[in-house]
Amino acid sequence: MNSKAVTSVLICIMTLLMLCPAGHAEEETVPVVLAQDHGLHPNTDEDQGPAFRELISRVIAADQPTVIQLEKGQYRISGGGRHFSALLIEKAKDLIIRGEGVESCLVMTDPREGAFFIGQSENVFIENLSIDYDPLPYTQGHILFLSRKEGWFDFVVQKSYPALDEPWFAEAPQPYGQWGMIFDRKKDSLKAGAADFIFMEKWEQVSQGVWRMYPVESQRDRLEDMQMGDRFVHLARHGKGGALFFWRSKNCGAENVTIYASQSLAAGSLESEFTRLKGIQVKRKGGCDRLITTNSDGVHSQQDIRGPQIEGCFFEAMADDGVNIYARPNRITVLISEKVIRIEPGGQLEAGDEIQIFDPEKGYLLYQGLVEEVGRQPDGDLRVGLKDNVEMIRPGAVNWQLYNLSRCGSGFLVKDSIFQNHRRHGMMLKSTQGLVENVRIRDVGGLGIVIGNDPDWPEGVIPSQINVSGLSVEAVGFSRWYGSLDRGAAIQILTKVLNGRAPASRAVSHIHLENTLISAPPGAALVIDGAEEVTIKNMDIHYTEEQAQPRACSAVDLRNAQKIYGEKISIDARSAAVEAGISIDSSVEPGEKGWVLNDYYFQGTSPSQAIRDQR
Repeated sequence: MNSKAVTSVLICIMTLLMLCPAGHAEEETVPVVLAQDHGLHPNTDEDQGPAFRELISRVIAADQPTVIQLEKGQYRISGGGRHFSALLIEKAKDLIIRGEGVESCLVMTDPREGAFFIGQSENVFIENLSIDYDPLPYTQGHILFLSRKEGWFDFVVQKSYPALDEPWFAEAPQPYGQWGMIFDRKKDSLKAGAADFIFMEKWEQVSQGVWRMYPVESQRDRLEDMQMGDRFVHLARHGKGGALFFWRSKNCGAENVTIYASQSLAAGSLESEFTRLKGIQVKRKGGCDRLITTNSDGVHSQQDIRGPQIEGCFFEAMADDGVNIYARPNRITVLISEKVIRIEPGGQLEAGDEIQIFDPEKGYLLYQGLVEEVGRQPDGDLRVGLKDNVEMIRPGAVNWQLYNLSRCGSGFLVKDSIFQNHRRHGMMLKSTQGLVENVRIRDVGGLGIVIGNDPDWPEGVIPSQINVSGLSVEAVGFSRWYGSLDRGAAIQILTKVLNGRAPASRAVSHIHLENTLISAPPGAALVIDGAEEVTIKNMDIHYTEEQAQPRACSAVDLRNAQKIYGEKISIDARSAAVEAGISIDSSVEPGEKGWVLNDYYFQGTSPSQAIRDQR
């Protein structure tokens, strides 16, 4: 970059932009800096990272609302070295980095690093560009031979894809960074009925382009799902950063950004407020035969003060969930008194936060209220004072979880978006006060939507006040275990307990489903367990012809629930051997205190029952 001060350059070009916190709602005259005037030159083999980072630093230092404008072309970018990202934007305000559409492509050349890291910033947006990798952070090919008895398979790496002796594969963390997925030999999707991940212990080259892969001992049984000729993708999942990552930032985001690959997430949001994602396209790059896009989730929201706003987006072929919104729990080790607990470090916690205390062994929600004080102990644990009492529990050693409602992505929005053909679940919503509107989830290996905590992983909170309308869930749960698990369903609403046991309480509450279409569910269409105040209006469930059921189940399965209201529910199960259209377990509250149904239509085959009430 030349020595002229950025402030002297800013006067060269002016444009009308919108840069208010409400998502570009007011027009302001904002200076534009042309990247080519500051040493960024597309369509060369030179690393554009140093010039890009220098330009970003100078614009931030100038402390003026600014647009950095990229012309069309490919920009090869490497380096960075901090926050697992090549391009850092820290402590910035009112900044836009804008391209001229997908033809303004940032090509990341280090598969261990993400692209953008936006930290402690406000009103920073990435717009109208695309992100890709060369070399890719994964490789793909097909299964040449396998020995289930000896616990290995031979993997032929496809031409033009990275070889497994590239350092970023061995440098990825074990076990969560070194694993692979079995793909159908003809369709560009995960193999139906197969395990959707296999951790690798090691690999060795046996001939040119051929690698002998050794799964970890505990997962060698998954070779049963593999046949010669199946296709396979092996990840170098470094697990930090992403194509877009926002940390402790407010009203930042991206618009009209296309993501072809990422070493981790497409978009991550940590301890931020209102991360705005509009028109994001996570998709396979045209003109090539790639099987996946990102190595991890589409959108991953952890400990956000206010939830992400996802609108008009398209997500496909990720190696994990479409959306995951949650709070990281803290383990509670001691109940010192009725108002004082001791916790291990984990999720962020401050005085004034609203929390839940959850017993993961039995599934009881023991406390929901405010934190009055937080003090760090000499051993690093925290002593936490509560505003109200934890009732009817004797002080002593405990094994509970603390969920922070003030940092769970509350107020999230997912609207007018599509999730398709990716590994794991469409959406995992462990949050509150959220809205899902006009969303389509289809052909994903996991479940459609999971509304519930996860104490095993662990992730919280206990969800409440979530409204879902205009949802379509089609042909989900086709990987090995999702439909066959007890309570596996296209939509799950449940309080989860350790090791999948039945919950003792009805902690999940105030969930509203309206205008829902479920086609070809993985056995059950809807399971509700450990919940109250759930409303289901205008739900259409349709089983397709010759659809195999992974387990004996009903289309709608109600357990340990109360105040469940159903209206205009239609179930067509003529082509599926369901036990019943609606099954009501004995643990559901009796009479109308448990379940009220109006306007119900069921088609099935004998011996299926329209309603099986076991109360």
